[in-house]
Amino acid sequence: MTTKKQKIEAVLKDTKSKLDKGISWVESKLDSVAKVLLGIGVVWVLGLLYLLHSAIQEQKITDATVMITRLSRGGGTGVIISNKANQSIVLTNNHVCEAIETGGNVVTNSGNKFLITSYANSQYHDLCLVYVQSDLGTSAKIAKAAPKLYTAASISGHPNLLPTVVTKGHFSGIKQID
Repeated sequence: MTTKKQKIEAVLKDTKSKLDKGISWVESKLDSVAKVLLGIGVVWVLGLLYLLHSAIQEQKITDATVMITRLSRGGGTGVIISNKANQSIVLTNNHVCEAIETGGNVVTNSGNKFLITSYANSQYHDLCLVYVQSDLGTSAKIAKAAPKLYTAASISGHPNLLPTVVTKGHFSGIKQID
């Protein structure tokens, strides 16, 4: 049975072989000025593809991030963790749920508002589940294991109820804050 890593290695090996053949062909057919221009073009296209890939990845991250607002003023950030035809569940912090005790909305990045029907606070952690009676259409993919140290991370949220803010960093370890 071929593992995912072996499949990726096989694709990379095949791609490298094709690139080597292509480079040999280019070197035999073109003069030095054309080679430089072709090299610049290839670098430009690869840069454009990288930017496109990054934008798509960032969009995936922000799609599952919502703003939670109380009916008057204030709120916080939440992450959609489950959605069905008639209910979605958003994970947020307990202190955000304290702000919506008298009612609130979940606001998606497209600006759609959904009335919060209920919520459930944790008695032990700063976590809270918020429920809306609608399918919000997407949810975050929950990791099956903790990330390895220094793995890249992108965090999406709404600090001070700003439009979506994405911050890039890495996982640097667990630190207990007392």
